[in-house]
Formats: sequence, structure tokens, C-alpha cells
Amino acid sequence: SAGWDLTAKLWVVNDIFDLPTSLSDHGNFVNSVAFSGDGKQVATASYDGFVRVWPTRPDDIAALLCADVDRNLSQTEWSQYVGSDIAYEVTCDEYPSGAEEK
Repeated sequence: SAGWDLTAKLWVVNDIFDLPTSLSDHGNFVNSVAFSGDGKQVATASYDGFVRVWPTRPDDIAALLCADVDRNLSQTEWSQYVGSDIAYEVTCDEYPSGAEEK
């Protein structure tokens, strides 16, 4: 969904209790959303004049993040960005397990 709250949201339609993932990198109202043919990416357009392309699969998102960082998330970061209701797991296999607190 596209929103006046400056975000687009990805909903899991087969689980009504699953909260949406918010895509929040626009500086104005998001007025358009379109998925790629294979569903692996979503493009969002905004009145800020930008079109952004986002991966939709968690494994693809993790791969992009791991390419830009040199460590796994700490337990605190995991709780903040992923959620405390989801058990911590190593996302970047190339780094040692057991992220240190920072």
C-alpha cells in the first residue's frame, strides 16, 4: 500500500495478524506502488520526485545489508529492528556468530 504517512507498506495477505513492513525512505506522500513480474522487488513513487526500488524477500534484504556491513546485528539491534518476538539469528554467514553488543 502507498500512504500519506510518507511510507509504503508490504502486507502478508495470508496472515491477517502479521504486521506490515514499512518502507520509509521518501520525503513526501507515496502515491504509487508496483511489483516486479517475479515479485522479488517493489517500486514506490512519491511526490518527492523519486522512485525507489526495494527487495521484497528477507533473504535478499539480508544479502544487501551483509554486503555493506562487516558484522552481524547485535542482540540490541535485532530487538530494535527485527523484534524481540523473533528469535535472534545470524544473518551474515561470512561473519562469526554471536554478535557483540555495541
